[in-house]
Amino acid sequence: MGDHSGDVERQRQALEQLDLDIQQLQRLLHRFQATCRDVRDEFAALNSALNSGRRALDGLLKQHAAACEEFDQLLQLQTEGQVVRGPQTDPWAAEALLVQEQQGLQRWQDKERSFLNTAFSQAKDLEAARLELVQQVLATASEVYQAAALPLQPELQRMAQACAAPCVWGTLGADQAGQQLSELTKAAATASEAAGMLAARQAESMQAASAELFCSPEIVFQGPLELWEEAAGRWQPGHAVLTRAGFLHWLRGDGCLPPACSIALA
Repeated sequence: MGDHSGDVERQRQALEQLDLDIQQLQRLLHRFQATCRDVRDEFAALNSALNSGRRALDGLLKQHAAACEEFDQLLQLQTEGQVVRGPQTDPWAAEALLVQEQQGLQRWQDKERSFLNTAFSQAKDLEAARLELVQQVLATASEVYQAAALPLQPELQRMAQACAAPCVWGTLGADQAGQQLSELTKAAATASEAAGMLAARQAESMQAASAELFCSPEIVFQGPLELWEEAAGRWQPGHAVLTRAGFLHWLRGDGCLPPACSIALA
């Protein structure tokens, strides 16, 4: 009778633990759902910004091509002896806007790479928690069956051994899902490293593009120039650029894009 009472108490405790494990699974499911919603919403916002940046870049590229074509036509008319007004758009200024938009798009791409790394890290942590909790539930369920004295002892022993096996990523047998997660982690690490190298090359490329902008043959003269700012009541340091299309541009600081003001001299 005493043994039977002990079995009943053991079964009751195992069932209580199983109920707690199920509650943990439910909370983990809610975390999964919340994380998926956040990832979906943030990805949609990033994707929208990237698409918008690409469209803007395409539009600015066309504007730059049109500005260059217009100026070339005016130069041709001047060589023929005709008196013409200056162009409506400065090719150098159009190129400056193009460089600025490229820099903006690169920043969004950097944000996307950072977001993907963070999202995968969250998914990996959640999946690891799920695998650990599933093992815990199986172990508790095994305890419930054993306490019920069901004629399944060999099967229960194998089940208990499987649950007790360490969840080591990259090993077979105890947790095949863990091995898949390990392989996915390695693939993501490789992709992250490649993305980092690409980001570094893009940054170098953008620095080169910015440097080339101020070495452009479109520039006739450039140098430091202070501009009086009435609201602040002081001279503001800046950088002036005079282009062969007849435009004078003033940029803040050492040449922050875009130009703060421009004057058509021709």
